[in-house]
Amino acid sequence: MTKDSNQIDCPNCGHAIDVNSILYQQLDKELQQKYHDELAKEQKRFQQIETDLQAKHAEMEKEKATLQNKIEQGIEDGLKQQRQQLTTELRKKAEEEQAERIKAIESELQEKTNQVKELNKTKAEIERLKREKDEIREKVELEAQQQISRQLA
Repeated sequence: MTKDSNQIDCPNCGHAIDVNSILYQQLDKELQQKYHDELAKEQKRFQQIETDLQAKHAEMEKEKATLQNKIEQGIEDGLKQQRQQLTTELRKKAEEEQAERIKAIESELQEKTNQVKELNKTKAEIERLKREKDEIREKVELEAQQQISRQLA
């Protein structure tokens, strides 16, 4: 049947077939198919991982944008609140200063009013004294004329 223990004759044509070569080809084919299947399986797994990573990256970018918007909104709200607080404080301070100025002006006005009243009283007193002086002078002149008239008479 065989000349070499690794060869067999074909029952149909009688040709010598090397068993080791056929076994090697079959094993090589099986291993290639096995590694090809594993490679395809790993490529599919890596594609899934890459897809998942891209999805997570997109989700993280979306969260980042949302967080950035929240931060910007928070900053804007904080600034708005500080602006309102400063405006309120400045308005209150301005009102206090204005109230103090009004109070000072009213006090000054009251003082001036009192000075004017005092001045008017003084003027009235001066006028009264002038009238009294004029009356006394007229009285003295009249008495002097009467005395002169009595002496002449």
